Amino acid sequence: MPPSLAEGGPPVLLKPGTYAILSTPFTDDDRVDLPSLERLTRFYVEAGADGVVALAVMGEGAKLLDAERDEVLKTVVETVGKKIPVIAGVSAPSVMQVRHHIDRARQMGVNAVMLAPTAGTDPLKWYHAVSEAGLPMVLQDHPQSSQVQLTVPVIQAIIQAVPAIVAIKNEAPPTMVRTRQLRQALPPSITILGGLGGVEIWGELTAGADGTMTGFAFPELLTAIVGQFLRGNPERARTLYEAGLPWLLLEAMPIYSLAIRKHILWRRGIIASARARQPSPVLDPFLAQYVDDFVERFKELRW
Repeated sequence: MPPSLAEGGPPVLLKPGTYAILSTPFTDDDRVDLPSLERLTRFYVEAGADGVVALAVMGEGAKLLDAERDEVLKTVVETVGKKIPVIAGVSAPSVMQVRHHIDRARQMGVNAVMLAPTAGTDPLKWYHAVSEAGLPMVLQDHPQSSQVQLTVPVIQAIIQAVPAIVAIKNEAPPTMVRTRQLRQALPPSITILGGLGGVEIWGELTAGADGTMTGFAFPELLTAIVGQFLRGNPERARTLYEAGLPWLLLEAMPIYSLAIRKHILWRRGIIASARARQPSPVLDPFLAQYVDDFVERFKELRW
């Protein structure tokens, strides 16, 4: 049994719901903005998130120094205050790096970690090797960033061989189809969560997903959709999804997704700067105004 499963604290067997991927705010001179991170974490908690994830792909975890990673995790854990689980992204090219990240995350007080496989490795051996570090794990299937194409039988074998894995973040499109395949292949104890900005959340839920894990900058919409579905009101959930789809599609814009998300969070007054650590695309004035219009229109959305 992984140590954190025996030590108590917030649940680590991730319950169905909405899990928020946290962006990492930066100051205009490129330092991690911890006060903005505190506000951002509270923002998602108050919006009804069932857990938060720091240092994932959209959290720019790979761009941070070790000391910055520690600061981020410490801030998030302290801000959450054991209300909900805190998950740390620990993906890295080597087993040694992943184990190092997991060890640091454990020391910072997180409840679980999330990682994708590394290209050029045997995924089964990879997850078995890194699982020895001891924390519960979320398997992230995100081929766009990992460059690894996991099949359902391979995922099934990994789950069977690595008891530390308690959930899978399914981001292998078409995600609705993959969700259905995973739900049929995996035990019900494995939480299946969607991602990719929540664009396919309705299809994923109907296919058997337990919720979603994304950093969408209008989290109150996602928690409402997932909450209505899980409470047995699928038609209401669908109505909310159809009403909010333009905003989901906006933030999922290829190339500019992170820049748009941070711009929205800045415009909503959650973070002090929309800066991303370079290299990263920057919104030009035309696109920034386009996003601003959506932020204003969201205030008028009746849902």
